[in-house]
Amino acid sequence: MTEIWRDIKGYEGLYKISSFGNVKTVKRKVNTWFGGRTAPEKIIRLLEIANQRTTVTLYKGENYYRYTVDYLIMKSFCVTDENKSYAIEHVDGNLHNNSLKNLKVVCTNIENEIWKDIPSCGGMYEASNLGRIRSKKFKDGVVKYKVLKNQHGAQDYAQVQVTYNNRHLTKKVGILVCEAFYGKRPEGCHVCHNNSNPFDNRLENLRYDTSSANMLDKRLNGTDNRGEKHNLAKLTEIQVMEIRKLCETGEHTLAEVAKQYLITKSTVLNIVTNKIWSHLPHCKYQPKLSARLSNGEFIELMKIIDSGLFTLSKIAKVYKIPYGSMYKIAHRKVRGLQYA
Repeated sequence: MTEIWRDIKGYEGLYKISSFGNVKTVKRKVNTWFGGRTAPEKIIRLLEIANQRTTVTLYKGENYYRYTVDYLIMKSFCVTDENKSYAIEHVDGNLHNNSLKNLKVVCTNIENEIWKDIPSCGGMYEASNLGRIRSKKFKDGVVKYKVLKNQHGAQDYAQVQVTYNNRHLTKKVGILVCEAFYGKRPEGCHVCHNNSNPFDNRLENLRYDTSSANMLDKRLNGTDNRGEKHNLAKLTEIQVMEIRKLCETGEHTLAEVAKQYLITKSTVLNIVTNKIWSHLPHCKYQPKLSARLSNGEFIELMKIIDSGLFTLSKIAKVYKIPYGSMYKIAHRKVRGLQYA
């Protein structure tokens, strides 16, 4: 398939975007303090963050703006109509695959758009069932409306700038739409997106639900950041399963495994005891008993502790065991030991 390049609307002569999702600068003359020069074509590096849409920063004069690549492709390649509202979906669910054939544009005729007041905005703003926000101003007895432009906020959530009571605030569009149509958010609930696309704020895609239900949606839609999807993950799922198999056999100590995978011993212990990476198959790991005590000595030690005739510090000196270990034994906190 041939890569097709087109001008980005609003940035003609400055930038182009391709059907494969690449963005480049256009060859042009640039004025500098030491004279003019010709700037060559250059592919721009895109910003890819896990579970977020790929973004790019475009400069125009002294101003710069950040856009999602799929939005720029929709504007450049898809037929747009001012009487329609658009939402973009990725066919394979991969938010970083912005090829034209992987994007599905869902459009809605805005002639049947329903607008309602947003209670928390003092009657100055309205939200629509298509996920749009507009301001409302009264001048000479006439109401004037202006549709606000959605901005890309943290974690790719759509947001707008609103002003009321002499305050300038940034609000998430999904919260405003739900407030206008569903009322005040119940305590302990979140605004959930059914398709886990935070920029798709159509009313049919929004609902109030619990945090656990929201996380379940992300898992079903593949947009959660568990395991190796997390930005700070140092291990892959394959490596985690290898660590659990090595520790299950008992042939390697936790310190040896930690050194092999360049992680700490405590991290290995948390992996094999299923405290972390718990969404993977669990490990049946049993820590070894301390070599300082035989089974007979251990039974004798427990009888002495239970008798209460001696303090733990004296018993620890006799058996040459650290006081911390003795305290754990006395309070049944040592893993893998069988207590009577």
